[in-house]
Amino acid sequence: MTDMQGLNFFEEPAFLTEMIFLYMILGVWKPPVFTGKYLVKEDYKMKGSLLVLVILLSTVFTFSTVFAQDTGSGVRIERMVIATSVENREPQGVAEVFPATTEKVYCFIEARNIAQDSQVVLVWYHGNNEMLRTPLNLRQGFRWRTYAYKNLHGMKGEWRVDLLDSEGKLLKSVSFKVE
Repeated sequence: MTDMQGLNFFEEPAFLTEMIFLYMILGVWKPPVFTGKYLVKEDYKMKGSLLVLVILLSTVFTFSTVFAQDTGSGVRIERMVIATSVENREPQGVAEVFPATTEKVYCFIEARNIAQDSQVVLVWYHGNNEMLRTPLNLRQGFRWRTYAYKNLHGMKGEWRVDLLDSEGKLLKSVSFKVE
């Protein structure tokens, strides 16, 4: 700004282009008023107000689009892993094979874009035998992390954990081995 009363048009050529673009988008065409080589202050304020309005509208549109995505059961599973522990809400010792000396393992889940509070169920299998069902709550919001653990009791072999939604539909499955 070279003058407290206006913007120097020759130093800010993109300003006029942006203002005309905003006017055209919003359907409000009022040509800017020039006094010599300066754009009057009122039009500069108008441009700022329109810019704020466009930013707010685009933000609302973006968030409504993100949260309105059809995810089938209303939730997207970002991560589902088996680990030896969970610390500070993050899985530790993530692996697909665990030694027989491992006492318990954790199934960690990170869900995104949860449309409403809901419940999921972890079903633990040793081979083809169902060993345990663990219900977990998911809270409405952008991101929710939760976990459950299973004592292995030294049981070697192939394991699988299925994640089911409240209607029993399979959302995700993860396998691991104990040897």
